[in-house]
Amino acid sequence: MLKPLYLRMLMQCIRPWLRAVLLAVIGVACSACASRMPVSAPAENRRITNLDEQPVDPLGAADGRRATVLLFITNDCPISNGFAPEIHRLCDAYMPQGIAFYLVYVDPGLTAVDARQHYRDYGYRCQALLDRRNVLARRAGATVTPEAAVFLADGRQVYRGRINDLYVDYGKARFAPTTNDLRDMLELIVRGEKVEIRTTVAVGCHIPM
Repeated sequence: MLKPLYLRMLMQCIRPWLRAVLLAVIGVACSACASRMPVSAPAENRRITNLDEQPVDPLGAADGRRATVLLFITNDCPISNGFAPEIHRLCDAYMPQGIAFYLVYVDPGLTAVDARQHYRDYGYRCQALLDRRNVLARRAGATVTPEAAVFLADGRQVYRGRINDLYVDYGKARFAPTTNDLRDMLELIVRGEKVEIRTTVAVGCHIPM
């Protein structure tokens, strides 16, 4: 009678030890699996896509860039379309200097097909995004098209507003701009000079929120 009792007592002592060992082994295995799994972007960022409708996070890893410029546009805003030549000039001048540019289409009803057609029609060369739920527009505080927002590599927003002051009001333009607000900000950044947070009033088509 003593032998079975002794075995039962021994098994009771061994079981917690075995359980602890098994849990430790499972924990290590799970940690190893988790380390190999890709980290998903936040659900909010997955709503932003490129023109092929693949998720993009334009304000994610800096990848050596000095800053990121978001240019909020729509395909049917005449003021936005009128700024296409200046957008070309800005992209050509500053992309080689470590500034990333993204056109951000903010019309919730705009299809990827129509966005791609508009992109081709205006000869854009910088990257373009679909922000149908205004995730980026809200983050930047943009309310009209065209409107620019500048984020430094550390994520700080240092500018929001007009590209320049060509338009005084909707349908009312100067012969030539008297200030080049976005260009001035980018010059400070590429020169490594001190940057003060700045906002200006952009004139354009209202972004539906």
